[in-house]
Amino acid sequence: MEAMIRKRAEVWSTYRKLMANLVPALAFVPVFAIGLMLYQRGQHIAALAFLVASPIVGLVAVNFLGLYQNSQMKQELRGLLSKEDAEP
Repeated sequence: MEAMIRKRAEVWSTYRKLMANLVPALAFVPVFAIGLMLYQRGQHIAALAFLVASPIVGLVAVNFLGLYQNSQMKQELRGLLSKEDAEP
């Protein structure tokens, strides 16, 4: 039983955790940074547009990119759970 729990923890690996958070950040951070840069240069209206758009871009990025390797994890867990159900 402990081996199955350990194996499940390995499926949601540190690499997958990092990628699920870093990949969406690659879309959000540049938009936010451009907004800050424009604000410092005195272009307040354009800066405001970028700063308002950055959370929207972040949410869309998490929705589409935050499920990094989700289908592979699903298959791995399905195999583990079916083995666990088969054991007495």
